[in-house]
This record gives sequence, structure tokens and C-alpha cells, in this order.
Amino acid sequence: MKLKKIAFLKTLGVMGSLCGIIATAFAIYAHYNPTGPSTQRHDNIMGSWLSDYSYTEKGNTVRVNGKTTFFSNGKYNFHGNISINSSASGKDIFIDYLSDGAGDWELYDKELITSLNILKTRPVKLVFNNLEVDPIKMEMINNKKLPTIEDDMANG
Repeated sequence: MKLKKIAFLKTLGVMGSLCGIIATAFAIYAHYNPTGPSTQRHDNIMGSWLSDYSYTEKGNTVRVNGKTTFFSNGKYNFHGNISINSSASGKDIFIDYLSDGAGDWELYDKELITSLNILKTRPVKLVFNNLEVDPIKMEMINNKKLPTIEDDMANG
């Protein structure tokens, strides 16, 4: 009986040591070969999404209202309006742009990351101190195009 206990304890010791060696080998492999976050395309992202949000930056309120379409090749398009409302230096200025944009998207871990590669905007409404001005007439009077968003924006 005593021999059976000793044999059982030796077998248990060998099994425990073997499990420890295997676990150590897996730990070393995992340390030197980490798995990165998933960047595969997901069907639940692709398609058209409506958005309507605003944020304030340096006293200016920017509102984005439009449709973004995500494609399976990692590209996306945006079409909608981007408006800027500013009360800088005591003057109220509101300008609304018809906007089209295109860029790239990817999922990194559980975050959707987008890069805007190109943006084209055209002013469609201009209000200066509660007086609405036609942007096209303003450009004709000044013989100069109104500034667009992409004029002062870096790609990406």
C-alpha cells in the first residue's frame, strides 16, 4: 500500500512539473509573439449612417449633419452640411457649408478610426449679425471666393 502511495505521489509530481514546463513555454511564446487587436472588416459597420452632432472649439460651435457610408474596402464617403457659428469679437457669424468628404476607416481593437483624406465644401448660407447674405453674391461683390473649411485643414 505504501508503495502505491509513493508511486502515485511521484506520478503526480511528474505531471505537475510537466504542466509547469508547458505553461512556462506558452507564457514565453505569448510574450515574444503577442496577438494584436483585430483590424478585420465587420459587416455591422458597413452601410450608411446618419449623424447629427456639434462641438465647441475656441468659442466656435461646429455642427455636422449628414450621411456617412462605410464600404467593405476600408473607404468611406460623407455627404451633408457642416456649419460654424461664431461670436468672436462681438460679431455673430453663421456659415453653413454643403460638404462632401472621403477617407479611410478601420477597426482597431474596438475603436472605429477614420482618416479624412479629402474634403470639398461650398458655402450655402451666410448670416452676419442677424443679416442673411447670399454667399454667391458676396463672392461676386468682393470678387473673391469665401473661405472653405478645407482651405485651413490638413488631410488625414
